[in-house]
Parts: sequence; C-alpha cells; structure tokens
Amino acid sequence: MRQISFAALLAAGAILLAAAVDPHVAIPARQMGMKQVGRTFKGINDQLHAAAPDAKALKEGTEQLDKLAKQVPGWFPAGSGPDSGVKTSAKASIWTEPADFHAKAVALAAATHALAEGAKHSGDPAVLTPLVRQVGGACKACHTTYKTQDS
Repeated sequence: MRQISFAALLAAGAILLAAAVDPHVAIPARQMGMKQVGRTFKGINDQLHAAAPDAKALKEGTEQLDKLAKQVPGWFPAGSGPDSGVKTSAKASIWTEPADFHAKAVALAAATHALAEGAKHSGDPAVLTPLVRQVGGACKACHTTYKTQDS
C-alpha cells in the first residue's frame, strides 16, 4: 500500500511541477539558450575558417558550447510546448516521445564534450572540423525531428 501511495505522491508532484511552469518565461528562456548555442557554434566555425585560428578562442568557445549542451534538456519543461498557447517552434512530440528526445540530447552533449576535449589539445582545424561536423549532425538530428521548420 505504501508503494501505491508513494507513486500517487510522485505523480501529484509531477503534475504540480508541470502546472508551475510559466510558458511565458520557459519558452523565451529556451529560445535565448538556443540562440546562445547557435552564436557559440558559429563562433567556433568562424575560427576554424579563419586564416589563423585562435586556439584559446576555440578552447573557450567549445567549453561554453559543452556547458550549454548539457542544459538543453532542462529548457524543455513540461508545460512549455505548443499546447501552452505561447508561440514556440518546439513540436509536441518532444513531450510525447521523451526517450528519443533525451537520447538526442545525450548525443548532443557527447558530441560537444568530444569537441571541447579535442580543443583542449589542438587548435588545428584538421583535428576539430570532424568533431564540429558531429556536433552539427547532433543539432540537425534533433531539429529535424523536434523543431517546426520556418516557412
């Protein structure tokens, strides 16, 4: 009987947490975070295409991207989807297919971590470019599945 009561308590807590999410706050915060990911990734790519890439800037950028990627799952709390009534590019399937969404977020975190580790040891575009492509692939995998495409 205690297990059922505990399970009911957990379910009630989850409902309360979901109800506590203000989509007018969560969605703009998510959008700002994703824009920061994009700006950081662009900065890394710009460095790799520069005539003389700055190894320190690459290291700092990849470390920042690694930290941001780990935050991505937290930017999608229950109650911040399209059903909230607030404009978002996030598809409802993020919340109806949480295992796949989580797997894609884990793949992004792994790719950004590998890139950051690579940049700790080298600023050579020949070394970092394949790792950047893996990050780009992880971004694309999630966006293709879980983001509405702009018309």
